[in-house]
Amino acid sequence: MKIPKVSIKLVRETTKEYNNNQIKNIDDVVKLINNIEDVSNLDVENAFVVCLDNKNIPVNYSLVAKGSINMSIIDPKVIFKNVLLSNACGFILIHNHPSGDSTPSTQDFEITKTLKQASKLLDIKFLDHVVIGNNNYTSCMEMEI
Repeated sequence: MKIPKVSIKLVRETTKEYNNNQIKNIDDVVKLINNIEDVSNLDVENAFVVCLDNKNIPVNYSLVAKGSINMSIIDPKVIFKNVLLSNACGFILIHNHPSGDSTPSTQDFEITKTLKQASKLLDIKFLDHVVIGNNNYTSCMEMEI
């Protein structure tokens, strides 16, 4: 039996201008995503993971899920694959609600809880899960379930 030797890498698809500011709060997260993607005008749900260094400065971001008008399947394995391959110390999950209402769904809270648990096990900071609507946003981490 032969076992293939493989190499797994991140591939830089494009670059976006960003001023390398440290992420300190939810407003910084929203400014970042609005600067690099037009999330509030997407017609289907898209989820992005922003990987951060140990000073909470973004090192990269990836589209991790693309769904329909009212849902997307966010797989924690895809998120952590991006975070681990980026040698990131932390991450933020961001997704849009095409309806314009940034109120998190039950599923949004469920994925937040799952990511919190996994992050703790992996000793990786999970800073927030932010839902973007039309001119509004909500932090799943700040809301009580």
